[in-house]
Amino acid sequence: MIRPRTFVAALAVFVTWQAFDFLLHEVLLADMYEETAHLWRKEDEIKLGLMALVTALEALCFTGIYAWFVGQKNILSGLFYGLLFGIGTGSVFGFGLYTVMPVEEQLATAWFAGTLVRALVAGAIVGLILPNRTDTAN
Repeated sequence: MIRPRTFVAALAVFVTWQAFDFLLHEVLLADMYEETAHLWRKEDEIKLGLMALVTALEALCFTGIYAWFVGQKNILSGLFYGLLFGIGTGSVFGFGLYTVMPVEEQLATAWFAGTLVRALVAGAIVGLILPNRTDTAN
């Protein structure tokens, strides 16, 4: 069963990722997406509900792995966890997709960097919300 503090951390990660993804994809990378518009769904075909669900599941998994499998919980271990998670997932989302999609290397690099930054921020969040405690309310 998910503990209340773990749920709060997952919710904080989800909200942060939603805001970060909006900033990254809708603002910072908008011009690059316009240049490759032929690759993407039209605006009215985008599955925003599914995208939010996927992000929620990712936030729950990210937080659950940290809560259940990281022994020493603090801001430093959260950042290190975020770094490893970000390198792993950023490689897949950035350069893995680049290997099969006709996008510019600059976009792939931005996807990698964005994924790394969002994971580092999430690591800081779980490190702050889920430090080692002597109580059982985690």
